[in-house]
Amino acid sequence: MLCLLLLAMVFLLQACFLDMVYLALPVAGMLYVLFAALMVWLGQRLVIDHGDKAIHVLACFILAGGLLNAAAGLIQYYGRPAWLEDLVTGLYHSRIYGNIGQTNLYANYLGLGLVALVFLWRSGATGRGGFLAAALLLNIAAALAGSRAWLLYVA
Repeated sequence: MLCLLLLAMVFLLQACFLDMVYLALPVAGMLYVLFAALMVWLGQRLVIDHGDKAIHVLACFILAGGLLNAAAGLIQYYGRPAWLEDLVTGLYHSRIYGNIGQTNLYANYLGLGLVALVFLWRSGATGRGGFLAAALLLNIAAALAGSRAWLLYVA
């Protein structure tokens, strides 16, 4: 977390001492990094206060969101039935994007869901059959998204 705070300080120094055309760029970067540091601190507090159960609960929710978005993307790709029009957005180009609305963010969410799935499987919270089915769904949806951004999360 100290590294994130130092990076935020670098952005602050850029905003103060460099002659920048747009001041909003380093300020936005600083706020983004401070938000990441706040998330790291929150994660530490959850583990300290509630133990490993908090990590498993968060991983389950991330995995559930990834699976639901993967299913929405596959529904988009194969055709959305009329009764799902209120739950799944329509497909407006050749790459799926689930209910996120942007292909790279969608692929990042799927990659995050895959990392949560691997974590839950390694900790013994899921069986082999459920792991393989969920991994297949997430990987097919990520492939149909046509974005390589999700590989960063997996790496």
